[in-house]
Amino acid sequence: MMLHERGRVLRRALLAVTCLISAGCGGSSAEIYPVRGEVYLNGQPAAGALVHFHPVDGELCSPAFATVNEDGSFELSTYGKNDGAEPGDYIVTLNWRDEQKVDDEFVTGPDRFKERYSKPKVSELKVTVIEGENLVPRYDLTE
Repeated sequence: MMLHERGRVLRRALLAVTCLISAGCGGSSAEIYPVRGEVYLNGQPAAGALVHFHPVDGELCSPAFATVNEDGSFELSTYGKNDGAEPGDYIVTLNWRDEQKVDDEFVTGPDRFKERYSKPKVSELKVTVIEGENLVPRYDLTE
């Protein structure tokens, strides 16, 4: 399998595992509320960046995720597309890796956020989801 295919397969597998874990811990019967936000790096939309909300209380077992759109916006998904997240406290992780074509293969580059927000133990980004509509304050990050 080519390197770029492995990267894409890995990303899809991680999202699938996240969905399966979430579905196994309460299914779609949990209360979910819309969550929207924006991610920018150096004043530009972080289009393609991955956003992941990790519950602070591990017992919640319902992480949520999104991919940043071209305009810098995102909408979280937990059980279905853009359905939102459960109420609670979360640590937010961000990953944004470029792909380049090298010798007819796509190669994944380093994290454009320099791994500062890539794992729950290092990210200082936190948010609380409440009942109703949630608009996360814009993440205006710099290198």
